Amino acid sequence: MKKLIMPLILLCFFVGFVNNCAKRIAPVTQVPERQKGKPNWVPTAGEVTVFDQDIAEGKIIQGIGVSEYKPNIRAMRQTAIADAMNKLAQQVKVHLEGVTRVTMGNWSDFLQKDAESSIEEVKEVIKSIVDVELQGPKPMQEYQDKETGQYWVRVLMSAATTERWLKEKLRSEAEMKRLFIEAKSSQINEELTKDIERLRQEEKAQQEKINALYQQK
Repeated sequence: MKKLIMPLILLCFFVGFVNNCAKRIAPVTQVPERQKGKPNWVPTAGEVTVFDQDIAEGKIIQGIGVSEYKPNIRAMRQTAIADAMNKLAQQVKVHLEGVTRVTMGNWSDFLQKDAESSIEEVKEVIKSIVDVELQGPKPMQEYQDKETGQYWVRVLMSAATTERWLKEKLRSEAEMKRLFIEAKSSQINEELTKDIERLRQEEKAQQEKINALYQQK
């Protein structure tokens, strides 16, 4: 009997020690479950928004807008759409400025001015593209959060489409005269034509992917 007392004492001490440690350990914070039917592009607290690979790689440009709850759902929807379009415009601008920097760098020997000056001039073209081409109704995804009342809108656009707009503008007679050495205009025109045809093919593939993303719930 005496032989059993010491092991029992040790066992009780061990169990008490484990329970005491367990009480001191902070509970693991649980990430809130995604609301049933909530699209993966709508952020949830404590969760990183799921993005498509083509969006992450910049092949598809997106603008996600939100409006806080308003009693007038029409006003709330318009606020979210305006927010999404503004964010899309910002992303298009950033993308095209990056394309311009690469393009002007590659064609630095064909420019009338230095590359930096030419980039600044092309920024005017980009502004006109954003102001004109992004106007009017666009396909979009919409969702109202049942818990917060927030209204969400997402607009997607093919990056190749925006690049095509830019290259078509640069190929215009006015821009050719303004930016490039006249003796090199034929060569530049040929390069731009090749680029535009390539972008049309990329645009088709990207648009198919966008249509598929719009179908996702």
